Parts: sequence; C-alpha cells; structure tokens
Amino acid sequence: MKFYIIRHAKVNMRWPKKCTSDEFNQACKKYDGADIVAFQGSLELPVSNIYTSELIRTKQTAQQLFPLQSYQIDKRLNEVPLKAAFSSKIKLPLIFWNILGRLQWLFNSSKQEGIKASKERAEKFCDDLIYKGEDAILITHGFFMITLLKELKKRGFIEKDNGFNFDNLQVIEVKKRLLVY
Repeated sequence: MKFYIIRHAKVNMRWPKKCTSDEFNQACKKYDGADIVAFQGSLELPVSNIYTSELIRTKQTAQQLFPLQSYQIDKRLNEVPLKAAFSSKIKLPLIFWNILGRLQWLFNSSKQEGIKASKERAEKFCDDLIYKGEDAILITHGFFMITLLKELKKRGFIEKDNGFNFDNLQVIEVKKRLLVY
C-alpha cells in the first residue's frame, strides 16, 4: 500500500505583519476561505483515490493537479485551526500569534483544537484508509501533515525523512514497510 501526501498550493493572501488578536482571528478565517495562487502543471500518479480536506485550497489544488479525476472530501484532513491565545488591542507580530496558537495546540488549550484531538482524527483517518487497502493521494495541510505522517509511521509506513517543513505542492510518498522473515 502506498500513499502520496501533498501539501496544498500556495494561498493567494497576504498576512499582516502585525495585528491585534481580533485581526489575527479574522486573518485566519480569511486564509481558510482564500483561493490558491494559479500555477502551471499537473501530476500523473498511478492512483485514482484522491482525498482532500474541506478547505478550498486543497480542493482547488486537487482540481489543478488532477483535472480529470474526482476526489473525496474528508474533514479529518483539515488543517489544525489557529486562534489568538488571548484578547489584545495591541498589534503584535504575526509570528507571536502563530507561535502562541501552536503552543495552545501542544498544551491542549480549550480555545482551539489540541494535539489530542488532532491525533485522534489522524488515527481514525489512517485506520479507515488502511482498512480500505487501496493506494491514495491525500491533499492536506503543512502542520497537520506532521501528525498524519507520525500516525502512518506507527502503522508501519516509511517515508524519506523530510523534517517538519513542507513546501507547497511537495509530494511525500509513504509506503507500507515490507516484513522480511
């Protein structure tokens, strides 16, 4: 069994350099609804099962990369949402809000999805996919890819080590480790 995991195309949006907590939350919502930047090219992979998240950027990426194929939408492939950790009228650097948002995830804050919930949806998605026993293309999001790949590794899949930074449109191939006796 083999899976091709693809990070969505570049999103057509400029993030503010500094923002208040409300502006950060609004920018996150805007990003989740933004179109991708147009790009040239498509992919030919020997797989007909394509899954995307619910977010427009993965659906548009699938349409561009695989124009003649249909795809299935699965919310379990959605990105881990970001929200401001606290309310502030002071404009703070974007990196500050991003880091605090991911720390909330790591410490399972009640303000947004935590690491436990992300792992659970990745586990369920992987189990369902493996049960089907078919090769697949998964078009998802950079931060969620880390959790997804960890869950696949736990289930005996191997990949070339790509670290934790995934470029837009990067294809990560993972395949089931063969047991040799």
